[in-house]
Amino acid sequence: MALASYAALKASVARRLGREGDVALESELDDYIDLAEARFQRELRLRAQEQRATATLDQAYLDLPADFLELRSIQLNADPVGSLDCVSPEIIDRSYPQGTAARPRVYAILGSALQFAPPPDQDYQVEIDYWKRFEALSDSITTNWLLANAPDVYLFATLAEAAQATGDSALWQEYEARLAAALDKLKVFDRRASYSGATLRVRPRPQNVR
Repeated sequence: MALASYAALKASVARRLGREGDVALESELDDYIDLAEARFQRELRLRAQEQRATATLDQAYLDLPADFLELRSIQLNADPVGSLDCVSPEIIDRSYPQGTAARPRVYAILGSALQFAPPPDQDYQVEIDYWKRFEALSDSITTNWLLANAPDVYLFATLAEAAQATGDSALWQEYEARLAAALDKLKVFDRRASYSGATLRVRPRPQNVR
C-alpha cells in the first residue's frame, strides 16, 4: 500500500508495531500522529509553508490568518510601499500612548491578532508574509503536502512517538535516528530547490576605503 493517505499511514504504523487489527490502537494512533504534527510545526520551515496574504487595515487590530505559524514580514502596499518594524506591545503603549491616527509604522503580535501603531488614519492594504502550518491529517483531510512529499518523515515521527509512549527505548532511538536523517535530507532538498536555476554571479572584491 502506498504511503499516501491518513489511513495508509496508520496502517503502516500498526504493521511496523506488530499490532495490525488491534482496535485499541486506533485512538492511540490519532494521538501519535497529533504529537508528530506538533513536532513538525516547531521544527519545519519549508518553502511549501511560505504564504502571503493581503488584508484591508482600517483599525489598530487585525486577526492573524487561521493557518498562521510564524511571521516573516509585514508591509504596507501604500505610496510609498514600506515594511513595518516588529516591537513589543509595551513599546507601542509607551511610544504611542495617545493613539493618534497616522500611517502605521510598527506592529506587535498579541495572541491571535496583530496590533498596529499608530492606528491607521485611512484604509491601507497590508501584506503579510508568514509561515503557515501544514493541515492536520484526519478522516476528512486525508493528505497534505508533507505526507505527499516526505512520507518517511511522517512515518518515522509517528513511530518515534509510539515507541516513546510504550517505553520501548531501543525502538524510540531507532526511529529518532531515522527521523533525524529524513529531516536533514528534506531540509537539504528544500534549500537546493529554493535556489535551483539561479545564475551564479561573481562579485568584485570591495576596495579598501582610506
